[in-house]
Amino acid sequence: MKRKLRVYHKELMNFGGFFDVTSISTKIASLEESMHSPSFWNEPDIAKKITKEITILKNELEKEKRIVMVKDELLTYIDILKEDFSPDMYTEAVDLFKKELHFIEQTEIEILLNGKYDFNNALLTIHPGAGGTESQDWAEMLLRMYKYWVENSSFTYKVIDYLTGEVAGIKSVTVEITGDFAYGYLKSEAGIHRLVRISPFNAQGKRQTSFVSVFVYPILDDDIEFEMNVSDLKGDPSRASGAG
Repeated sequence: MKRKLRVYHKELMNFGGFFDVTSISTKIASLEESMHSPSFWNEPDIAKKITKEITILKNELEKEKRIVMVKDELLTYIDILKEDFSPDMYTEAVDLFKKELHFIEQTEIEILLNGKYDFNNALLTIHPGAGGTESQDWAEMLLRMYKYWVENSSFTYKVIDYLTGEVAGIKSVTVEITGDFAYGYLKSEAGIHRLVRISPFNAQGKRQTSFVSVFVYPILDDDIEFEMNVSDLKGDPSRASGAG
């Protein structure tokens, strides 16, 4: 058991440090300093973007703080157990680790989700392909799967558009999924999803293959600006034929 504790101790020593605390703290201080300017709220879109960024950075600091706290607690448990092993204390340490494991794994994933729009909310659309009623039923099964995933996570969803199939399933659906990193988590779901099964809608009980397409889009901020050069514009004059 003591050998196992030494291994745990070695692994925990490399644990944490997921975020660059110094750089994040410096950036927060700089952004908060800009908020003190009398003209800060003169441009609401920019002000909103800055306050959102501050919130994101502060959340990262809180996550790092929690991870370090768990690390310190577990190291304390290990040091005590190496000196005087107690089954009850060992159980406490294991329970603490299991309790925080999901949060730690989730934080690791979010660090990898560093794309430009990964932090944004997402729009998810589902469209049945070839397969008729079977594909429409498969589309509804996928919708239930995504709803179940959302309900068991920190996200929320709202159905924007829903078209029911004639016999069963759905013809199409669009769902808005809200929460930090919603697009980052869902973007890999985009593509064609295939189901092979004995179709309950086939009188001969034959095996059938169905296809459903899933698209995922990030929900962008309203403050996006598009620039167009006048030199890029091109006009072609034309004249209508016929009387008048």
